[in-house]
Amino acid sequence: MSPKTLLAALTLTTLAACDGEAPLDREVPDRINAFDQRSADRQDRVITVVNATGGNIIGFFARPAGETSWGNDVFGLDWLQDAQSVEIRVDNGTGICAYDFLVQRYPAGEVIYSAQDVCNMRQDLVIN
Repeated sequence: MSPKTLLAALTLTTLAACDGEAPLDREVPDRINAFDQRSADRQDRVITVVNATGGNIIGFFARPAGETSWGNDVFGLDWLQDAQSVEIRVDNGTGICAYDFLVQRYPAGEVIYSAQDVCNMRQDLVIN
């Protein structure tokens, strides 16, 4: 089973456990870390993700651009409700600036933002 198929199956299982509704009683904190490491170059690799989907963002995954594995959901068991935002530190300790993001939107589905330059990002990452 491909990672994308597994991810979709897990999302559907989670939603089925909630009677088809995205749960509304848990939210992401104001700032979270996508990775445990920090780069020595002191570049600010913090992005602000804004939910403009009209629904919930139930999953957010980050990886260095071009890698094949998404790793863990940055939000864990939390999600981002419509019109809310969260700061995410995207720094895996390698000093790279280009990251891919996989966003799981409910009910709109998944969207991928490829090769985002998190060191020079001048505006919020608005998810539609």
